[in-house]
Amino acid sequence: MTTQQSFTRQQIVVLFVCVAIFALGQFHRASGGVFTPILMDRFMLSAATVGGLVSAMFFATIAVQVPFGVALDRAGPRVVLGFCVLIIAIGTGVFAIAPSFDLALLSRVLIGIGLAAMGAATHVIIARNFTARDFGYVSGLVVTLGGIGGLLGTYPLAVALERLPWGLVFGGVAGFTLVLAALVFRVVRPGLPTAGGQDQTTAQGG
Repeated sequence: MTTQQSFTRQQIVVLFVCVAIFALGQFHRASGGVFTPILMDRFMLSAATVGGLVSAMFFATIAVQVPFGVALDRAGPRVVLGFCVLIIAIGTGVFAIAPSFDLALLSRVLIGIGLAAMGAATHVIIARNFTARDFGYVSGLVVTLGGIGGLLGTYPLAVALERLPWGLVFGGVAGFTLVLAALVFRVVRPGLPTAGGQDQTTAQGG
């Protein structure tokens, strides 16, 4: 027995935004191993020090899980996700122009804070914009296609940093992230929690 997936235009746009955001998170998680040797040369740092800078993003993500979880319940996924992506855009922009280790460290902390609620908020948005029947399929699609971001954060990033200025590469990522933040607020509707019997209109929050 085969099941045909049929989504509205609004749902396809939401799916695209969720995939792009998930890919962005995977990109930042994978990129540390690529830019570590570059930062060591740029700021004359030891591998251990740069390792601490890379790890700062993950520690920051863990530290703000609870506050963002509360915010997710109170403010809703669209506001929280848009705010998180905006923080990542700011952090990436600072990282692109950071003239010192301290500022680079701050930028990684900002990126980590922004990543904190992205996974949960994205899945809540999926749950509120798609029917329960489609939730597993859409979630799997987001995770699978979003994995491309992890690939982009490895060899393609290394090639880009080898051929282009540091500021241009991460400035471009910051600009892309800023566009994503705007898209979250513009196209993602609050929606309503879906149940197995709800139709597409209800799933869209319309």
